[in-house]
Amino acid sequence: MFNPKKIFVIAEMANAHEGNLDNAKKIVRAASDAKADAMKFQKFFTSELLTKDHNQFNHFKKLEMNDIEWTELINYSKKLGLKVFMDVFGIKSANSVLKMKIDGFKLHSTDISNPNLLAFFAKRKEPLLISTAGCYPEEIEHAISIAQKTKKEIILMHGFQGFPTKLEDTNLLRIQTIKEKFSLPVGMMDHISADSKMAMNISLLSVGMGAQVIEKHITLNKKSIGPDHFF
Repeated sequence: MFNPKKIFVIAEMANAHEGNLDNAKKIVRAASDAKADAMKFQKFFTSELLTKDHNQFNHFKKLEMNDIEWTELINYSKKLGLKVFMDVFGIKSANSVLKMKIDGFKLHSTDISNPNLLAFFAKRKEPLLISTAGCYPEEIEHAISIAQKTKKEIILMHGFQGFPTKLEDTNLLRIQTIKEKFSLPVGMMDHISADSKMAMNISLLSVGMGAQVIEKHITLNKKSIGPDHFF
């Protein structure tokens, strides 16, 4: 899927859809119009992320879409010529995605040592994006060794888990470090503010440092109220 001679651009929707299928379709259409190569969605069950007494439990519950809606959204993305990747945050969400025709998975850095998810990916052949944000080299190496038990394309994704990312925190030199240490293709999760003068340049500089995949968050209106719009 990933051609080393072409930069692969992923539009990351996260939860900008606000749990609404129509909103999600509009964002997908915008990504298609912007000539992205793929969409990335986050499939989760709130019960996998939070306990019921957590103050954000009801908020995340409202962001959930059911499997019928997800299937429709994925099919819509495919009709527009976009590949589809999914973040999954537990075995329940991972297994639910298997029923859908996606092109690849992403392992979030918070789950890089999750034994259940790693065992799941060890059996899968779909391409896998592995977020390395905030991870130690030995954690990355461990995840790779398990994921590679079944042959698949693996892309190590560099980024800083601060939203929006400050320019001084981008640390683009780490792209080369990761690429050389693990001998795998590397991508950039670009979380810099869209208002920054460097909003486009960071991605371009990442390519110059060796990034083969660029992931950018997308929304229709970054002034909308919600956790995934302002950055």
